[in-house]
Amino acid sequence: PGTERLGDITFVDERPVRDVYNPRVNPLLHLYTLTHFAFVIIGADLLARSLQGMEQWTSLMIICYLIGTMTSIGVLYDKSSFRWLAELARCGLGLLYLDTLITVTSISSISLNYLFTGSAVISVAGLIFDMTTNNKQKV
Repeated sequence: PGTERLGDITFVDERPVRDVYNPRVNPLLHLYTLTHFAFVIIGADLLARSLQGMEQWTSLMIICYLIGTMTSIGVLYDKSSFRWLAELARCGLGLLYLDTLITVTSISSISLNYLFTGSAVISVAGLIFDMTTNNKQKV
């Protein structure tokens, strides 16, 4: 009673000190994510161009995949404990539904196959690296 709606404002510092959230990441991660980001932008553009001739289920699946890709990029930068596992699952889905993804892109299937296979290999390497560094930190 007798205070502001959200509490007494005299308890709050005039210039609060807050730590900036800025985790350090490997520069190679920037290259990896920029490559995938570019493919998402290209995929979204090609999806918008070919949306009229596509079935609703296919377009919904591709839209969800593009949103999942952007989420996976964010998780990689966030250094979540499941980041490389999520990326491996995303690459596996990309390889599994490669025929569907080919319908909206002008990129050859061999190039996309190399991209997803290489990304899956990088994801496995990242997963192994995270597991070994976590085991060293626990000891």
